[in-house]
Amino acid sequence: GPWWSALASATPLLAGVYLACGVSGLVLKLFAGPAPTWRLTLALAGASGGLALATLLNIGAMSSLGEGGRLAYGPVAWLALAIGVHLSRPPASVTRIPPVRTIATVVLALAAATGSGVLFGILRTSWSAQDGMRLITQSIAPWAESHPGLTMLLVPENDGAVVMARNAQGGIVLEPVQKQPYLHRVVPTLLSEVQLRQEQFCKGMATRLELVRPRLANAETLAAISERADTVWPKHVACWSTSQRKIVALTAPPMDATCEAWLASIRADVENCQR
Repeated sequence: GPWWSALASATPLLAGVYLACGVSGLVLKLFAGPAPTWRLTLALAGASGGLALATLLNIGAMSSLGEGGRLAYGPVAWLALAIGVHLSRPPASVTRIPPVRTIATVVLALAAATGSGVLFGILRTSWSAQDGMRLITQSIAPWAESHPGLTMLLVPENDGAVVMARNAQGGIVLEPVQKQPYLHRVVPTLLSEVQLRQEQFCKGMATRLELVRPRLANAETLAAISERADTVWPKHVACWSTSQRKIVALTAPPMDATCEAWLASIRADVENCQR
């Protein structure tokens, strides 16, 4: 329930109509007349249910953020085959069309129409997230050129059901996304990674970034920038504002702050950064 509500949050009314029409239409079709291929129908439906169960047993539950819709592709494909087989009729058996079958067909057609509207709402969210990531990458170079020193840049993990900078976010500050590497100038960071960054900077990662000036995001680079060095804090702390759609400067802690004090001093700003 929470997963579907989040996924279809752009069109909640249409999403409700879509589900109601889809389920009602299938139930009506089920009782519209005997199917000649029950065994095959049940086998295909069992494949759909088995794959859905295996998926849920593996991940525990669908994300309440609405992510993971691709996990439904397999079960739905098998379910569509089961429905198609059940609704099939040999031409000789179709002497007349029962009223309930006609009603079911109309209801399913309405489900298809409303489902298209729900899909378009989901795509709008995806396009918005895509535009947001493009703007973030385009803003890196101007920010780095106008703000000397290292910046810890807080980037959004997701936009609703769409994952944004969760994985491999270092790539947005390196070639070929950028014309030149900026990882020694801008360190992308998720909200959930702030404490990790504090620990890394405390161990000297900022110092190592300036010495190494990474060009690639790989195991060798990670090992090189993870070596112990003098503690130096980022000169700037900033975040990508989803409402203003630009990089916004936050209050940077003093450069002589202790490891504990540095994290405590930015916690309030960090919590509000992406509003």
